[in-house]
Parts: sequence; C-alpha cells; structure tokens
Amino acid sequence: MTFAWAGLGILLGGCLALHGGNGLIGLISFTIAGQIVLGFTGFCLGCFFDRAIESVVGGLAGLLCGALMLVDTPIVAQVPPTALSLVIGALLGATSWPFISATTRIGQLVLKRASLLVR
Repeated sequence: MTFAWAGLGILLGGCLALHGGNGLIGLISFTIAGQIVLGFTGFCLGCFFDRAIESVVGGLAGLLCGALMLVDTPIVAQVPPTALSLVIGALLGATSWPFISATTRIGQLVLKRASLLVR
C-alpha cells in the first residue's frame, strides 16, 4: 500500500508542479514531496486496509474526473482539481470496499438474527 500511494504521490506532485508553472527543479521537488506525504498516508492506510489496487484505481479515476472537469470549465484555484480529485478518489478507493463488505456482512447478520426471531 505504501508503494502504491508513493506512486500516487508522484502523480500528485507532478500535477501541482505543472499547475504552479515551476521548472524542472520544481517538478522534481514536488514529486519527492508528494512521495513523502502520500507514502506516509499509504503506510497509515496499509495498517487498516490491505487492498492497494483499489487505491490506485480510485486515484486514477479521480484524476480522470478532475481532468474532465478542466475540459468544460477552466477553474482558477490554488489547488488544481486534478490533484484534489486524485487524492479524494484514492481515499475513496482505499476505504469504500472494506466499508461496503462490512456493511453487507452486518446486513447478513441482522437478517439471520431476524429470521431466528420470526420462527
């Protein structure tokens, strides 16, 4: 999970460096900073969740949604929507599947208990 999020940090750093109009040194420093910050986030998420592929798929889907937002409406902001969508998509990808599976398990338990009460 740490390596997946470090890879997403490279994408995030690249998005932020290109938005700021920095040169090659800025691009390198932003990608290193993105690796450090999101690598630590991946480590923390890896302690609780074990599926890195959902994080990567969610992050790439968020990056695509942010890029599609830029096509229709040019948004002038401090943080580009592509970078923000990348992080939000990756967090949703990392946390939504365990939440959905836990919810279905709880629902199955409730239905099983309710069927015992009906008898």
